[in-house]
This record gives sequence, C-alpha cells and structure tokens, in this order.
Amino acid sequence: MKSILFGLGALALLVAQPIQAKYIDKNKAFNLCKSEVKSEYLGASRYRLTRIKDRGQGFKVQFMLYYPEGNQKVTCELNRYSGVKTLTAL
Repeated sequence: MKSILFGLGALALLVAQPIQAKYIDKNKAFNLCKSEVKSEYLGASRYRLTRIKDRGQGFKVQFMLYYPEGNQKVTCELNRYSGVKTLTAL
C-alpha cells in the first residue's frame, strides 16, 4: 500500500513541474521585458524600470529609456501564461 502511495506522490510531482514552469513570476517578467525592450529600442544609454503592475492575466512593466537627445517611456505587457509580449511607446 505504501509503495502505491509513494508512486502516486512521485507521479504528482512529475506532473506538477511542467505546470509551474509555464507560470511567470515578477522577476522573470522583468527580465523578459527588459531583454525585449533592449532588442527593440537600440541606442539608449540606460534602461530604467519605473513600475511593475501585477494584473490578473499578466504584468505591465514600464521602462524609462535615456537617449542623448531625450527620454522615452516604454510599456511592456506580458501575458503570465503564454509569455506573449506587447511593447508600446508612450
């Protein structure tokens, strides 16, 4: 009986790992959005985080980009489950 319960517990852990791997937390959202902003908006001397808002389906991450000719705000919306990123220049 114990071996059956142990086997079911191990199976549950194996199934739970891929489900948790798809979930994106706040730190991962920041890193994904920052790399996307850096690849899309070249030439900025600094990429500064202004805010992260945790929404139901995802995150809204705002950056301030510093260029020699002026500053620009960029918003990255990231879906928590699919990982789809949308960039918007403000």
